[in-house]
Amino acid sequence: GNTVNIWQSGYASGCVLGPNHVINGTDEIYGKNILISNSGAITAPALASAKQVVAFNASYNVNLALGAYIVTPDIGNAAAVTVNAPANPTTGQEVIFDWTKSANPLTINWNAAFKTSYATMSASKRVVIRFLYDGTHYIQVGTPVELTP
Repeated sequence: GNTVNIWQSGYASGCVLGPNHVINGTDEIYGKNILISNSGAITAPALASAKQVVAFNASYNVNLALGAYIVTPDIGNAAAVTVNAPANPTTGQEVIFDWTKSANPLTINWNAAFKTSYATMSASKRVVIRFLYDGTHYIQVGTPVELTP
């Protein structure tokens, strides 16, 4: 996990800001991937580098609390997949799908929360596709890369 050091008006690492605290010019918050919500909570969102291996299923469900780098090492001969909206997303979170397909093309039916034009994975390829969650949608970032496994 990440270490987050918070220095707030002379209080050392680990202090918790209450829901009525207003961060102003005298407050200093140091750390990486810090999210400050309107409730005053400070959390470190799940990182794309947290990997989870998910077995292929025709109806694809992932929980981003377990990791946002989602690897499916063998899709096999499946002809189609439906990718449902992931559970537990965090606004600003990067989500990466890394799939390997051993044979036949794969038709990908994305949930409406995904904004992408990528709909068919080529046969015998590995694809890496990235999204950024904006609080409502998963926006495709860049062009998906298809590699020879």
